[in-house]
Amino acid sequence: MKKNYIINGYNFDLVMKSNLLLVCGNSGVGRTMIYNHFVDLSLKDMGIICFNADRIEHLSRDNGISHEECMLELIGDVDHKLIVIDNADLILTDNMRSHISFDTTNNYLIFGRNVTGFFINENRLAYLTRDDKVYKFNLDYRYEGLFR
Repeated sequence: MKKNYIINGYNFDLVMKSNLLLVCGNSGVGRTMIYNHFVDLSLKDMGIICFNADRIEHLSRDNGISHEECMLELIGDVDHKLIVIDNADLILTDNMRSHISFDTTNNYLIFGRNVTGFFINENRLAYLTRDDKVYKFNLDYRYEGLFR
C-alpha cells in the first residue's frame, strides 16, 4: 500500500509492503514526532485511528476497564482503517500483538522498540533513520540481524 499524506504542508509517502508495518529506530530519530503528525491527520481523516500509552491509560481509567479491553474496543470492530500506535512496547499485550498480526481488515503502523510477539517478515519491519542535513526520514526495510 502506498498512500500520500500531507503533514504540515509536506508530502509524506507511506509505503507499506504488508498491512502491518513495525517501525523501530534509535531514540530521538522521530518515531513519536511522526506519530503526532498522524494524530493531527486523524482529526480530519476518519480513516486513521491513533493511540499511545497516555490515551489508553486515560480511556481505560475513565471507563473502568483494562488496557487490553480498551484497545479491543478501539480496534476490534473497525474495518479498512489505518491504525497508528506509538510506544507499542508499553501497551500491547501478547494477545493484542496476536490480534494485530492476524487482522487482515485494517492496516497498522506501529512504532516501538520491542517487536517480539508479532509475526514478522521482511515486509513488516522497518527502521526509521534520519539524515540531519536534509531532514529526510527514511524507512529502511531490513530483516537480517533481528534476533541477535
